[in-house]
Amino acid sequence: KIFLIIFQKRPQVKSLFPFKNASDEALKSDPRFRSHASRFMQAVGAAVDNLDNLQETMSGLLHDLGRQHGRTVMFDAEYFDIFQEVMTKTLEDDLGAKLTPEVKQAWKILIDFMIGKLQDGYTDMVLERHSINSGTNNEYLMA
Repeated sequence: KIFLIIFQKRPQVKSLFPFKNASDEALKSDPRFRSHASRFMQAVGAAVDNLDNLQETMSGLLHDLGRQHGRTVMFDAEYFDIFQEVMTKTLEDDLGAKLTPEVKQAWKILIDFMIGKLQDGYTDMVLERHSINSGTNNEYLMA
């Protein structure tokens, strides 16, 4: 559901995937789409399962996932923001009255953590790519 909403809000995101020409209805049964959505939900599930130890258990995984997104030249860092927005809105819509201020705050902390680590990995990879392409080193770029 989250990815379908993202594709509606930012159609250019869908063009990054091999299923870019599939209709929204066809996506629901597309094994590539379902696999990607499943991996995303597994990452969220792992984060929820490790709430008491997020930093140690999830930082590396999310950082590496962010780096993978950084390897995709057409991926824009803004997509993390739309993802965060859609995920938050989906929780509000799906949970309704069950989304108490405390629960909403807990989800906000989790989503902010996840997106922050993804962005860190993405930025590291983009800087690394830039360094390799321009012949400079990262310390110079970050100074």
